[in-house]
Amino acid sequence: MSSKLSGLPTETTFGLTDLLVKVKASAAGDVIVTLAKLLAAMPVKLGTLTVPASTGNLSVTGLGFTPRLVRFTYLPTSNTTSAVGAYGVMTAAGQFTTAWFAESAGYSRYSDPSAHAIAINTVASTTPIASASFVSMDSGGFTINFDNVVSGLIIGYEALA
Repeated sequence: MSSKLSGLPTETTFGLTDLLVKVKASAAGDVIVTLAKLLAAMPVKLGTLTVPASTGNLSVTGLGFTPRLVRFTYLPTSNTTSAVGAYGVMTAAGQFTTAWFAESAGYSRYSDPSAHAIAINTVASTTPIASASFVSMDSGGFTINFDNVVSGLIIGYEALA
């Protein structure tokens, strides 16, 4: 039986920082590649935060690790007459967000490749009604700064170590 792995042994494992890549030749000579995320090396925490009543910093604590990436999602719970949502992401090196709002009166969208990690807009304007930007990745959490607020909006987050 000959292996299609061009000189590699029948089974080879390559370890990357958070990814395990396993290449294996079957008895039939087929190449099987397995990718496995090492979840023990990459903790994930899900949670929600509430947009505050005033602008300024908001710190999320209690994660148990310093996040390398935080993803934000806004999906309203009470608005059934329009399609609205927002998605954002931040790392210590940068941030990005996109938001949309559509109803019978019209639609708007907002996208920001650098100034905000999360932004929420309405059909009346492409300027966010609520938005926050990266401040820091902290030991046990992260800090964002709200520069526009609509008190009480709920934003979900996913923090990854």
